Amino acid sequence: MPSSRRIWERVPSRMSRKPTYLGRSPILSSGKRSNTNTTLGHRPRGPCGELDGRPTYPTRVEGQASGGEEVSMATTEELQGRTVRYFCDRSKNFPIGRPYNCCESVLLALKDRLGAGSEIIPKVGTGIGAGVALNGLLCGAVSSVAIAIGMKYGRTSPEENPQPVWNIVDKYVAEFEDKFGYVNCRQLTGQDLKTGEGLREYFTRIHDYACAERVEFAIGKALEILKG
Repeated sequence: MPSSRRIWERVPSRMSRKPTYLGRSPILSSGKRSNTNTTLGHRPRGPCGELDGRPTYPTRVEGQASGGEEVSMATTEELQGRTVRYFCDRSKNFPIGRPYNCCESVLLALKDRLGAGSEIIPKVGTGIGAGVALNGLLCGAVSSVAIAIGMKYGRTSPEENPQPVWNIVDKYVAEFEDKFGYVNCRQLTGQDLKTGEGLREYFTRIHDYACAERVEFAIGKALEILKG
């Protein structure tokens, strides 16, 4: 089993602008430079590489909470930017600490719309991301929206019919699968995230790119649904 240092030495962090390296340089043993993005601090293309200049905080105020206080409501673009930032920003102690997972990120961006506080969000999503604790099951960009739908439209007694909520969730699942081809993390990423190699490959090539696009899609669709 490789050491944790070797597993993570090629994982990029987008927080530093200057290329630096953990351990060895991305020069292969053959003497040729790798054609993959392996530097720490290289700002990738895709949603994670487009955060600069993107609005991420509310710029207008709409409505009132139940206690009468005003509630800031962000635009769709602002919430998409906020979601991607939650998802992309690596903690200073990475890889022990991790970016918010896909489920946590979407729910954090939606918490004002859902009226949920920090005692619920992001905690409810921590075990769900990466296909439920790295098991490659349902993508957190799907489960997070299902949770948000339940929080707004879910039933409060067994006598209520759950079918209306199932119909809303089922429609979203179909839209997600139609756009991305799959709904399970293992199929979407092509990686076993319980292995060091799979996790390294995920953070190097997939997390900041395809997965960031999926959380953007999730938040956009969730906002459409929650307006209904």
